[in-house]
Amino acid sequence: MARLVAARNQGIARVVALGRVAAAALIIGVVAVDIKAKNEIADTPPEYDLGSFSSSSGLKYFQNQNLRDEIAVTPAQARTINDLIGAEAKDRDSAFKPTPGGREDVSQKIRSYVADAHKRLDGDLKRILTRQQITRLRQLDLQLDAPSALASDSMMRTLALTKQQSDRLKNAKQTWSGKLSILVRRQRADGTPRDEAIKERLEALVELDKSSLDVLTISQKKRFEEMRGKDASTLIGSLRKERIEWVYDTASEARDAAKKAHLRASPESNEPRNGR
Repeated sequence: MARLVAARNQGIARVVALGRVAAAALIIGVVAVDIKAKNEIADTPPEYDLGSFSSSSGLKYFQNQNLRDEIAVTPAQARTINDLIGAEAKDRDSAFKPTPGGREDVSQKIRSYVADAHKRLDGDLKRILTRQQITRLRQLDLQLDAPSALASDSMMRTLALTKQQSDRLKNAKQTWSGKLSILVRRQRADGTPRDEAIKERLEALVELDKSSLDVLTISQKKRFEEMRGKDASTLIGSLRKERIEWVYDTASEARDAAKKAHLRASPESNEPRNGR
C-alpha cells in the first residue's frame, strides 16, 4: 500500500513538473512571439525609397560622421559605403563631361544618369544597411526634404491628401523655386559673400518647409510627424548646409572654368601684347 501511495505521489509530481515546464514554455513562446512582432514592426522599412539619400549628389551625405553615428553604421558598412561613394563620383564625372552632341546632348545625358543613379543607389544602400537603419534613414529624409516627400504618390496615399492639397504643394514648390532663382541671380549680381549667400538660401529652404507643412490638416501633420521619428534638427541643419555649400561651390567652379575657357578661345586673348 505504501508503495502504491509513493508511486502515485511520484506520478503526480511528474505531472505537476511537466505542467510547469509546459506553462513556462508557453509563456516564453508568447513573449518571444510578442517581442519578435514588435521588432518586426520597428524594423520594417517603409514602402518609400530613401529619397535624398539615394540620389547621386545625396550620397555625399554619408561622408558626414554624425549621420553615420545617427544610424549606427558599422566599420564594415562604412568601407562598403566609401567604395560606393568613390565609384559613384567617377560615374557622375563621366556623365557630366561635354559631348560632341553639344549642350542639349549633355543635358539629356545628365537627366538619364540622375534617374538611373537614384534607382541603382537606392538598391545598393538597401543591400548594405539593416532594416532598422533603413527605417531611420527614411525618417531623416522626411525631415530633410519634406516638400519632395509630401509630393510623392506614396505619401499622398498614406496621408490621404486631396487633389487640392497636392496642387497647393506643387504651387508652393514652384513659387519657392522661382524665388530661389531670383535670389541666386541677385546674389551673383551683388557679389554677395559666400557665407551670407548660403545663409540666405538656408532660410529660403526653411520657408519652403513651413509652406509645405501648412498645407496639411492637423491630423495629417500629426501622422507625418510620427513618420519622421525622433527629431534630429541639428543633424538635418548641418546636412542642408553641406548640400547648399556643395551646390554653391560647384556652380562657382563651373562658372570660373567657363570664363577661362572663353578667354582661351577669344581671339583677343591670342594677340601679342606690348610687342610680344
